[in-house]
Amino acid sequence: MAALIAEAEALWKAEWCKASPGQIGSSWGCVGVSFRAGAELAGWLQPWADHFDAKTSAAITPVDRNGLLQIPWPTTTLDGAPAAADLILATATKAEKQCPSVEDVAEAWLKQNNGYERYFFENVRHGIRTPDDGLIWSRIKEQNPDWLANRSYGEAVALLEREALEGP
Repeated sequence: MAALIAEAEALWKAEWCKASPGQIGSSWGCVGVSFRAGAELAGWLQPWADHFDAKTSAAITPVDRNGLLQIPWPTTTLDGAPAAADLILATATKAEKQCPSVEDVAEAWLKQNNGYERYFFENVRHGIRTPDDGLIWSRIKEQNPDWLANRSYGEAVALLEREALEGP
């Protein structure tokens, strides 16, 4: 259970860098968990619910008041079998009233120089994509910020470049 709590705290810290030690939620978001069928019987459910209650201010849909994700268990794409994991840990956040435009998102990446662009490139590298990635990439490439030369982004940059050449 200690490892789960440590992971939940690290996930929340990644979501909100100003999080207090031990915190796993706020009024605008929280960490939730989903246990594989049977795992909750191994004594995880109540300790997690107690910790969630002590370390969050509110549950945010799709997380219930016990800190449990109310989502279907994922399945594999090959055969539809349940995913082979013991638990899923995720953050849930309240939606903004107005979504930023593609230009706003690109400008936010470009106006910072603190390494936050890594988030975009890691998502691309791991297949976590949005329909607007190509437009965001075009704007970033056009402005050519210093951090674009970071070699660790090479795989994602190559993928974005291939997609740009292939077109829609």
